[in-house]
Amino acid sequence: MVALTDVLPDTPTTTADALALFDSCPAVEPDFMIGTWHGAELPTGHPLDGMLEASGWWGKHFRDSESVDPLLFPTADGKALWALNPVLAFAGLGVATKIPGIKSSNFAGTAI
Repeated sequence: MVALTDVLPDTPTTTADALALFDSCPAVEPDFMIGTWHGAELPTGHPLDGMLEASGWWGKHFRDSESVDPLLFPTADGKALWALNPVLAFAGLGVATKIPGIKSSNFAGTAI
């Protein structure tokens, strides 16, 4: 397993450096992504830095090449994970209009 510090030793980093690293990585086949992945935040100075860690976020689950549960959290006993649907959880908050770049971004055809 490769640790984040192996590929990006200077964390926190900038958004530009994080995107450059992501863009430099080779593409993977969708089947490679299927399954449950333990995640970690990468501090970039974004206004929402620390939000995932503070919420107890664990990672994400790719059910198939078209379906993902992006927000997995451990149960109270830590023996299982449960998925939070961000659309249902945050739809009424207008979050997408408050995050810079989201309301003007076109994600059509973009893979997670």
